[in-house]
Amino acid sequence: MGSLTLKQFKSPLLEPIELYIPAGHCTTLSGPSGSGKSRLLRALADLDPHQGE
Repeated sequence: MGSLTLKQFKSPLLEPIELYIPAGHCTTLSGPSGSGKSRLLRALADLDPHQGE
C-alpha cells in the first residue's frame, strides 16, 4: 500500500503512512487507546473514507 491519510472533520487523524506486508507474512498493530488502530484497519478494509492508494 502506498501513502495513506485518514481525516475526520477535515482534521488529519493519521498523517501519511506507508505500509508493506510481504505476501505470506503476518504483522501486528498495537498502540494506546484512541491512537487510530481501528480507523486504520477500517480504511484498509475500505470501510472508511481515506486518501491514498
